[in-house]
Amino acid sequence: MDSIAATVAAEWDRSIVPVLTEYVRVPCQSPDFDPEWATNGLLEQAMDLLVAWAKAQPLQGATFELLKDDGMTPFLLIDVAPFDGRKPAPEAAAAADTPTVLMYGHMDKQPPLHGAWADGLGPYTPVIRDGKLYGRGGADDGYA
Repeated sequence: MDSIAATVAAEWDRSIVPVLTEYVRVPCQSPDFDPEWATNGLLEQAMDLLVAWAKAQPLQGATFELLKDDGMTPFLLIDVAPFDGRKPAPEAAAAADTPTVLMYGHMDKQPPLHGAWADGLGPYTPVIRDGKLYGRGGADDGYA
């Protein structure tokens, strides 16, 4: 178990923290707080960053579909085929009785709350302090 924890910790530091750090820099906000969300390109910038990261992961048999509709925030659908650890499972394994997992998250952020942050911290300036990443969206569903 220690080797699994070490592998996860190393992957977290190598792959996830850098992309989260870049994500914090993108000032994309929920449509409730950004009246120009549909035209300023910030949600698309965040989506592009997260899509690039997801596509770089070793997810054999994964398909990626970016869905956009007028008046709606972008939506990324990732479908990962059943996998036995070595190769995608045969079509028979994808039958209706194969367990399914659904994960959902969002990438828009809450308002920046300028002035409400501790000294040296801010919403869109990522800071790692005592092993923790600070910045808007770094510890919310933004990682999803």
